Amino acid sequence: MRQAFLLVMFSLLSSCLLAIDKNFGRDPEAIYLEDLTGLGEVLITPRVNTGIYARRNLQIFLANLLKNQKAILLAYNKDSYYVQIPNKNTKGWVDPDDLEPLDKELIIQIAEKYENYKKFESALAEKRVIPGMTLVQVKKMLGKPDKESFRVEASGRYDSYSYITYEKKVRYQKVRDPFSNRLITTSYVEKIPVGSLNIQFKEGEVVSLEQTVDNNRKTDHRFN
Repeated sequence: MRQAFLLVMFSLLSSCLLAIDKNFGRDPEAIYLEDLTGLGEVLITPRVNTGIYARRNLQIFLANLLKNQKAILLAYNKDSYYVQIPNKNTKGWVDPDDLEPLDKELIIQIAEKYENYKKFESALAEKRVIPGMTLVQVKKMLGKPDKESFRVEASGRYDSYSYITYEKKVRYQKVRDPFSNRLITTSYVEKIPVGSLNIQFKEGEVVSLEQTVDNNRKTDHRFN
């Protein structure tokens, strides 16, 4: 009974860790293709019989990968590829020297998309809207907009999100302490509307920002 309880608790803990941090269990030296938008599925082909290993340094053998047997590339590192055999749960690292070489343009594309991914992750962590962000990313970061609209033109679809911006001010008030019956000073934070952040999207990606403040000054950021 105790062993079963511990197994259940370990399973729940693992699930929580995975939900909290998507990087849990990932190799920090590899680029994971699921993070790269618009790349699509990449297949690798062994040119000789090779092995799949549990570690990036090709230690701890897991399974065989036969010559010409296709596998899905999950993560890229110049010294080792993380792959999965289609229709199976077998995942692990393989030696790139045993595979047909990846197209050089694909490798460049992976590197470029990874740089964009890091830029977006940094902006999301700082709650900064930057060009190229998607509707989903902005809504996930800032929440549901206070106003939203869209229009369709010959050049494509344009969506607009508007968020009220606030300034936080500490206020003080006198209240009566229910225990001593004396007047005491307490503080609270008041959110005061000071303007708006207006974001325009073209085909689902940010193309312009307009920050409006209540003194009628505007900061307009447009991106090519």
